Amino acid sequence: RTVPVGPAALELEQTPPTLGGADPLGTACTVWKGGERLVELLQSRRELVADKRIVELGSGTGIAGLACAALGAARVVLTDLPENIPLLRRNATRNGWVQSLCGCEVSVDALDWNDGALPACDVLLGADVCYHQDSVKALCALVDAAIAAGSTALLACERHEPVAYASLVNALRRHAVDVLLRDDGGARRFEVLLVTAPTL
Repeated sequence: RTVPVGPAALELEQTPPTLGGADPLGTACTVWKGGERLVELLQSRRELVADKRIVELGSGTGIAGLACAALGAARVVLTDLPENIPLLRRNATRNGWVQSLCGCEVSVDALDWNDGALPACDVLLGADVCYHQDSVKALCALVDAAIAAGSTALLACERHEPVAYASLVNALRRHAVDVLLRDDGGARRFEVLLVTAPTL
């Protein structure tokens, strides 16, 4: 899949889902709408990521984090579950130009939301990371940790599972949330949320 961004284009490998595997829906091996829409937004709002340290949760193909690298981020850490790392690493290598041309340091690390330590960052990034109700608590704990450390979170969410999405939105209310992009058309609502510490 070719995605124009910054001074060139990302070339992203996608793979078919493994039936019966850890990811039967193929969430980690496909470019989803959330990633594409987040890239579109970031191209017009580079200040959100320029010169910042980015950690992307559930990177999958790496579309969002690699786009941040192409748009001027200082450092990007792409993370996902261990079984999803090979595809993510191949896409990071395939798009090595973001390091040589744009000067961004890119790394790939395994991160289990339930027991992994969040690397230091300025922006915690997530594109289409709200699929299952059972992962919302762990996702929100990582957002809380990032906000407590002085970071912001940028979440691009398509409402794949309405109950999980409602739980996420309700949990984020303890922070300041700005909707940067909203698309109510089609079967599923889509939003890009900027989450920051509440002002006193």
